[in-house]
Amino acid sequence: MSLIECRSAQPGDLPGVLPLVREFYTHFTFPWDEDRKRALLARFLDDSQLGRLWLIVVDGQIAGYALLPLYFSVEFDGQVALLDELFVSARYRGTGAGTRLLEEVIHALGQERILGIRLEVDRRHPAATALYTRLGFRPDG
Repeated sequence: MSLIECRSAQPGDLPGVLPLVREFYTHFTFPWDEDRKRALLARFLDDSQLGRLWLIVVDGQIAGYALLPLYFSVEFDGQVALLDELFVSARYRGTGAGTRLLEEVIHALGQERILGIRLEVDRRHPAATALYTRLGFRPDG
């Protein structure tokens, strides 16, 4: 049985999370500039006002992450998170890791009184759409 932990990332997690972020960018064929992304992630991890980076760690290995910048919305009456990136390494897909991570994130943000989570999902990824729907996310049209 695996030891699974979901937790908020800290600045010291940068060396462990950067390869996973690189894997995300490679998976979706997004442009990658290692130095630029390292600097941006370091800034994000150093300033909690920018948002939250959550990790799912399986047997001591970072298996996935959720990157959630925060913004203020008059429409939603306060602070809202954008689920900008949610990624689980190929080795851990289909294990429930993504569901567990997102459930933990939803709970933690609710405890912080963050009033909503917005996200975008590519319709070409039905597994992601199914995950978000299962957890209560709805299209806003």
